[in-house]
Parts: sequence; structure tokens; C-alpha cells
Amino acid sequence: MGSPVETGAVLDGRFRVERVIGTGAMGVVVAARHIALREPVAIKFLKAELTEDAVFVARFEREARAAARLRSEHIARVSDVGRLASGEPYMVMEYLVGKDLSEHLAGQGSLPLVEAAEYLLQACEALAEAHSLGIVHRDLKPANLFLTTRADGSACIKVLDFGIARFADGAASSGLSATLAGGLVGSPLYMSPEQIESAMDVDSRSDVWSLGIILFELLTGSMPFTGTNLAQICMAIVTAAPRSLRALRPDVPQGVEDLVLACLEKNREARPSSVAEFARRLAEFGPEHGRLSAMRAERIAGLLPTQVTVAAPAVPPGSFPRRALMFGGACVAAIGVGVFISARSPEQSGVDGAPPSNSARPPSADQATSGVVGEAASAARKGGEEPTVSLVEKATASSSATAPTIAPPATSRPRATKATPSRVLPGSSSAAPRAPAESKPIPQPSATSVDQRRKSLGGRL
Repeated sequence: MGSPVETGAVLDGRFRVERVIGTGAMGVVVAARHIALREPVAIKFLKAELTEDAVFVARFEREARAAARLRSEHIARVSDVGRLASGEPYMVMEYLVGKDLSEHLAGQGSLPLVEAAEYLLQACEALAEAHSLGIVHRDLKPANLFLTTRADGSACIKVLDFGIARFADGAASSGLSATLAGGLVGSPLYMSPEQIESAMDVDSRSDVWSLGIILFELLTGSMPFTGTNLAQICMAIVTAAPRSLRALRPDVPQGVEDLVLACLEKNREARPSSVAEFARRLAEFGPEHGRLSAMRAERIAGLLPTQVTVAAPAVPPGSFPRRALMFGGACVAAIGVGVFISARSPEQSGVDGAPPSNSARPPSADQATSGVVGEAASAARKGGEEPTVSLVEKATASSSATAPTIAPPATSRPRATKATPSRVLPGSSSAAPRAPAESKPIPQPSATSVDQRRKSLGGRL
């Protein structure tokens, strides 16, 4: 398989090689285990036939450094680089469990639109960061999009193999063309017209073209440009119109076909200007959480501000907003205070023990008696005769019938009331009605009875 190490070999005293995972255009990837941590890792080596070429060696090392700079969760992490005792370079990467999208598609035939959109939206996050650092992948295809899972079981796409990526300074694996089909750098079925014509004359819009090809393939299981050989395929890419997406997948919305056609414009100026714009348009057809990937890609590309104001969460149906609860509580408290003040007794409503004002206090018994006496005297004078009813009796009966009864508070002591002797006006008739029993004056003890009681108690008083 071209691997510089054998199965079971210990690499740099830290990693034990277990098996060969696969080979790529430039290197060989093996599964290994960290001896001290006992954690699985993947180690990529440069192919044995390329280790003597200084251009490829330098390129391999730059790929490792570039991958280490990318922090997106959608790029396979590079944790270490080094050289064997014999001089061959290697890079240590995270070990991924899953399968690439070419294997996944082979088992499915075609994917639902929502699923395909989710995978490509995640890939756009990684590509947006790479493009922001001046790195163009140039070899995007389903085989380089690895489908794995997160700790919670959700799908996660990892972009692999930046081995033929082009950097902003123009450095690229130009020498690799001698080892690839027809001298082409990349996979011809996914290459843009400008990449076919010149591998060095590419920018991020070449990756946008590749995303359009991949989206078409994931939805239909076929390619938009076909041919019986490599020359015919390359000619169709450069000159022919792509096949109709909706002719092969009628259930796909017209907006998706419009996006694919925009990506496959021969003139790159007419394509979406970045993977962030591609993601924004694709997010309309993806899952709800896929919009977060599109927003992150736009922020990385500078199309959205980095400081995003998070909107308050919507109030679930049937729940009460907190502000409304606070307002309602304040209203209830205000009503309770008003009821408490209105229910206070006259003694409690005064200030510093002073009685309340006459306008807010009901008439006392003396005031009621005076009013009744006045009314009786006036009526007698008008009739030319003296009143025949005891004023005290009438006042007592009138106040009992009309005056409101106000109970003293539980904590206050009852006031002592002074008995008012009954008076009968001159000329009153002996047939006057009797006063109620409760209005009779309380008899006062005489001095003689008091002296007798003292003697009976033995002088204790």
C-alpha cells in the first residue's frame, strides 16, 4: 500500500500502528493508538514514491500546518507533525468513525433534500474558514466529506484532504499533476472550467462550483456532465449546459435547481461570490438548525457582524409574560392596600392618637341624641303642645334603628360611657310608652350600702 511503516510498528515511541485505512493522491492513512493515552488516532504519511521530492515534502508539511490552523469542528483536527527516523514526514489527526458521503450515497441511491442540504451547510462552515485564510480546497467531492456523529448522536460532516489545496501566496502541489490522470490536479468530474484549463488560476469560486456538482449528485445519484471518457467529460464541463435537476428529481423545488445552475455558471463572476452566499441560499431548503451553519459561514466571511444580538425567546402558548405578571402583582397589591385602609377603625385611622376628622367619622351617640332632641322640640312647638315622649328614649330608639354599628377593633379597650339621666318635659302624659329595658339608667349604690359591704368583708376594703 506504499506505507513507510508496517502494522504493529511503534512510531516515535508513542503510537502503535494497527492497520492501513486507505490511500489518497499524496499519502497513506493508517489507524494507530497512542500508547500512553490509549486513544485511537489516524496518521497520514506521504507516499513512499514522493518522499524524495522536496516539493511534495514541503507541500505535505504546509498542509499539516494549514489544517492545524483551522478550528472548525467540520475539519479533521491535526494534533501533531513529525518525521520518522528515516526522514519521512507524518501528521497525526483525529480518528473518525463513520463513512464518507460517496459510500453513504452508494447505499442510498439519492438523499432527501433536507439531509443533503444539512451536510453541505456544515461543509460550508469549514470552507468559509479555509477561504478566509486564503486556502482553496480544489478537490471537493463526496469522498472527501466524511460523515460521523457527535456525542449526542447528531450527524457531523468533516472536510478531509487539503493535500492539493492552493494557498493565497500561489503555492500549490503543481508537481502532483504528473501523478494524476491527464496531468489534472483534482477530480475531473468535480472540477470547474477554470481549474481544467489552469490548476493555478482558481479561487474560492472554484469550490463553489464543486459544491453545486455535489448537491446535484446527492439529490439525483448522477452527474450533471457526462461522457464516455475523460476528454468528453472535460469538454462538457467547459462548453455544455448541465442536465436538468428537476427532470431527474421533480419533487425538488425550483429554487434548488436555480441554485445549482448558478453554481455551474461557466463564468465564475456569475456564480455565488462565496460559500457563505451559497449557504445562505441553501439554508432555505435545509433543516431549521442548518440556518446556524449558514449564519456562522456568513460571519466568517464578513457578511454578518461578529457581535450578534440574541433575541428574547418567544413566549410559549399558554404562558404569561414576566412583565405582565409583575404588572398584575402590582395591581393586586395596590387594591389590597386600598381595602386595608378603608377597613381601618376610626381609632386606627387617626394620627398620633388624634381622632379622625368629622367629615369621615360617623355621628356619635351624643350627636345623634342632640339631633333627635332638636327635632322633637321643634315638632312640639309647631303643634302647640309639649312633646310626650322621653327624648332619651326616642334618641336611643332612633340611633338603634338608623345609626350604623361600628365595632371597635379587637386590640382596643372599650370606652366607658357616661349614663345620661332621663328627663321628662313638663306637661308630658303619664301614658308615655316605656323605654326599652336596655336604656334604663344603672342604679347607683348608696353610701349606707357601701359601709355595710365593707363591714361584711371585714374591713379589707
